[in-house]
Amino acid sequence: RMSVEDTAPEDGPPNPPTPTRADLDTAPTPAATGSRSWRRLAWDGGLILALVALVWLAGQVKGFTIPFLVAFIIAYLLDPVVDRFEESGVGRTLAIGIILGLFLVIGGLVFVLVVPQVMREFSLIPGKLSLFLASAQPWLESTLGAPLPDDLSSLVNTLMAELSGDQASSLIKPAGTLASVIFGGTASVLSAVVAVIMIPVFAFFLLRDFDLIVARLGELIPTGYRPFIEARMREIDETLSSFVRGQLTVSGVLVVLYSLGLWLVGLPLALVIGLVAGIGNLVPYLGTSIGVLLAAVMLMLDWQGWGHVGAVAAVFGVIQVLEGWVITPRLVGDSVGLSTLAVIVAVMVFGELFGFYGVLVAVPAAAVLKILFREVIDAYRASSFFQEG
Repeated sequence: RMSVEDTAPEDGPPNPPTPTRADLDTAPTPAATGSRSWRRLAWDGGLILALVALVWLAGQVKGFTIPFLVAFIIAYLLDPVVDRFEESGVGRTLAIGIILGLFLVIGGLVFVLVVPQVMREFSLIPGKLSLFLASAQPWLESTLGAPLPDDLSSLVNTLMAELSGDQASSLIKPAGTLASVIFGGTASVLSAVVAVIMIPVFAFFLLRDFDLIVARLGELIPTGYRPFIEARMREIDETLSSFVRGQLTVSGVLVVLYSLGLWLVGLPLALVIGLVAGIGNLVPYLGTSIGVLLAAVMLMLDWQGWGHVGAVAAVFGVIQVLEGWVITPRLVGDSVGLSTLAVIVAVMVFGELFGFYGVLVAVPAAAVLKILFREVIDAYRASSFFQEG
């Protein structure tokens, strides 16, 4: 009796084996595949909504968000180090105490070394401002149509008197709005001090319970969906950890380069502008924009000719080229996978929807949304609705 294989042509591929009853019973039906795709789509949509809701909630509790966000970043970065200590036999609480202690000591030393220099540089501003006003006095007097007072306070009063009430309020309002956004509406030194004190407290408790929190959240996921959700969470974790560590390193390098470069060309407040431009790089384009604005102000107050302007412009230009073509590609790479256009759109949209805090989290949130939206598209294409259409 000839088998199925014997009837296959010699030059052609063998016929596929006949499926058994067990194969037919375990094979997924189109309906089952479509149902799984829709459930997967629902999970992805839920994760996207949860992320958007989390960003919105962070914008509503402004006094809590920044210290907790900073503490979470610290805990997120230091958790692998604490795990290494724990694996070597050191208790988790002791390991956290050692690491946070070193972190605070190093931060304190940087503060002690940097703040006096910053204060010295700020002390130069009144003298520079007086020289600038002296050189600009003829133009100001012709514009205002009145002689200028001799002292600075009288000058401010004169300028305010020349402005109408609506003009004065429109000039003051942006500063008040910025302070309200940053300090949660109180703009008091006490609230800022409390926020700074709370950062290590939050970081300690987050580090102590980090693995427990992750495990408890994992237990809430239905068993059948854990492999899928955990795979997405691992991908998000790898993306965010690479981005955060890389961006912090890039910011540190930029602080050094900007401060050193501006100091070499003789710009006042070089350290302050370098700190602002470097640390501000954590928010795309914000640090460079503010740094250029501060540098322009100092160039006017300490006018040394167009050659000085060109030297400062060259510092910003060279460092921007290095940052875009060398520093960021090497230290961050393509960990986020967002194009320049996508970053700009993300910053604008999140800033419009969630204000200052939206700008802060725009890039990492957009990276997470990119992963989730990719899963949404894959689930949609695997659905019976798409395949039958």
